[in-house]
Amino acid sequence: MQQQQAQIQQLQDRINSLEDQLTKNSSNSSKPPSSDGLKRMPKSQRRPSGKKPGAQQGHVGKGLLQVEKPDFLVIHPSTKCHTCQASLSHIQGDCVERRQVFEIPPSKVQVTEHRVEEKKCPYCGKNSRAAFPEHVKGPVQYGKRVQALAAYFTAQHF
Repeated sequence: MQQQQAQIQQLQDRINSLEDQLTKNSSNSSKPPSSDGLKRMPKSQRRPSGKKPGAQQGHVGKGLLQVEKPDFLVIHPSTKCHTCQASLSHIQGDCVERRQVFEIPPSKVQVTEHRVEEKKCPYCGKNSRAAFPEHVKGPVQYGKRVQALAAYFTAQHF
């Protein structure tokens, strides 16, 4: 009787495990989407609100703000009349609109050359050469910051 109960419990556990597998798909487990098969996914249960997507009318944005003193100033003058094509280059213009572009400045790779000296001893006549630092292993190599940046881009999938 006890053996029968153990077998029933074992079979019940197996049934639960198989039913659990049937309920899993790519959206609720780590299974890939290709394992979902060709069946359709259920439609969203959300009801439409009737509003347009995105920010609603009257929403106060919290975007990037302009700065008072930009690093560079580029003036785009109006050089001719859009109606009669007359030259306007001699007339003083007024600024009617400002736009600012925030940009990261270009970086320049810095190259450091390491040189070792060799000197001749005035007493014994033998030459003595200095050693390169431990981190300078080859004739040309990338530095620690370049290696760290490459590792970061690789690890962050950039």
